[in-house]
Amino acid sequence: MSRDFQVVHRSEMLEAALARLQGCSCHTLPVEENGRIVGMVTMENMGEFLMIQAALSGRRSDLGSRLAGSAA
Repeated sequence: MSRDFQVVHRSEMLEAALARLQGCSCHTLPVEENGRIVGMVTMENMGEFLMIQAALSGRRSDLGSRLAGSAA
């Protein structure tokens, strides 16, 4: 069991957390705030989050296109 491990701070940007997760030889990182563990993050979590964000962005652009088309 290792006592020295990477952590992600709750306030960190997604890119920094992703880089740390990719750089370590682990599949999960604890998320910490004020010295306490408040969650866990995995590569799967990151991938799901990015897919949801992409889908939501696509829906917003589709809605904007439809509204612009109906105004014409």
